[in-house]
Amino acid sequence: MFPWLWVIAAGWTTSILDCSPSLYFYEKWNRQFATPTNNKTLWVIGASSGIGKEVALLQPASQLILSSRSKRKLQQVALECSHKTRSENMPILLPFDITLPRQIRRVVRQLPARVDAVWINAGVGGQLSTVECMNPSYVRQLFETNTLGPMRLIQQLRQERPDIRHFIVTSSVAGHLPVPLSSAYAASKHGLHGFLKSLAAEQPQLRVDVLCPGTVDTPFHPRSRTTTQSMKMSVPRCAQIVTAAIRRKRPRQGYNEVWIATQPTLSAMYLYQWFPTVTQAIISRYVGPKRVSIWKHGLDVYDPMSWKTKFQ
Repeated sequence: MFPWLWVIAAGWTTSILDCSPSLYFYEKWNRQFATPTNNKTLWVIGASSGIGKEVALLQPASQLILSSRSKRKLQQVALECSHKTRSENMPILLPFDITLPRQIRRVVRQLPARVDAVWINAGVGGQLSTVECMNPSYVRQLFETNTLGPMRLIQQLRQERPDIRHFIVTSSVAGHLPVPLSSAYAASKHGLHGFLKSLAAEQPQLRVDVLCPGTVDTPFHPRSRTTTQSMKMSVPRCAQIVTAAIRRKRPRQGYNEVWIATQPTLSAMYLYQWFPTVTQAIISRYVGPKRVSIWKHGLDVYDPMSWKTKFQ
């Protein structure tokens, strides 16, 4: 009887998880979020919307540096941060384009004396398409924004601001799992992972936290067209997990991945970690062809009802 209780308990726990077990329970039961980043100054790049904006709103305004391409949107976020925290202090605003090396050099030289952590959250989403239909110019844009931009920025920071030793970088589950219809996007994220792993191995004094969210309900991904029940995580929930991951102390420096995804994606990531050959075979034989069929029939691949549809 007792083994069955363990199985039931494990199944129930797995069904509710949307991040690693340790981070899930830390976020749920540790409520010391009055100063989420331990009074540290956080530079958020990609703060004008989505997860970046939501996390910024959870921080004290006086401890924020906000960046994105749009100065107007940054000003709006700064006002919201100030009002929410009831602070007269405003975040520092440093608009720039992460794909332009000249602007990267300029913004690094404009940073204040104290910056404790840098969160590179800038990125673009992939257009769903098969390999045969990939748009070369869009693939180039993906790599410029998702891979080369963060690489150039971190290189510039290591050259001019070696005092900054904590890097948080938003990647994706596509940097860990094979994602049918998103091969170019997955390639841009795999390249980013390779760079960050090598950086952490080369410079062990750094703390490199790589956020790997699944599908989040932002403009990054189009909304489900046929049902309100979606295979997407809400932005506020994702922001809670990200805030906990940034705040949580770690016993050592180095490379650390933070998986953030609803089920069954999160379980698939663990299976791929432990049994890569078997999981790859399952995705290639069942998940991939089904996802392609849903897409070719014009249905929403993020809608659970689409996956129940049978095609001839």
